[in-house]
Amino acid sequence: MSLGTATQYVEMSGHGELWVDADGLPVRLLIHVDFPAATGANDQFSADISTTFTGWAEAAESAWSQFWHDPTLIFTQPAAVMGISPQAAQQAGLFLGLGLFILGLTALAL
Repeated sequence: MSLGTATQYVEMSGHGELWVDADGLPVRLLIHVDFPAATGANDQFSADISTTFTGWAEAAESAWSQFWHDPTLIFTQPAAVMGISPQAAQQAGLFLGLGLFILGLTALAL
């Protein structure tokens, strides 16, 4: 048993276009293919194939995907990577500082 590619596919030729949107997602694919004439046939045939792509879901970029693409963000923009606003980070730092201060005073009093 031997397997091979049909000569009609090996000898075919063609061209095509791929249209993409602003997000880099395919919108339309156009392909024109010319098949060679079959053995004993006088005419060859061609095919035009058109495919339209729609309904792409919006991809939400998570903090982890941002961190995956640029690990230095954890040092340069830690609030953005963690998905919190600068105001929330400032408030969390204030509460953490006050909590540690009270814990330290309690430890000194004991």
